Amino acid sequence: MKYIELFFERNKDYIKSSDVPKELIEKYTNLLPEPILEIWR
Repeated sequence: MKYIELFFERNKDYIKSSDVPKELIEKYTNLLPEPILEIWR
């Protein structure tokens, strides 16, 4: 199993505590896997 799939399997019941600033999302675009960026969005 890929690490990203394992991450989502373990954290499927996450609770959003705050919004991620658009600047931070832009900063990490192309650096982090797209599924993580989708959660941030």
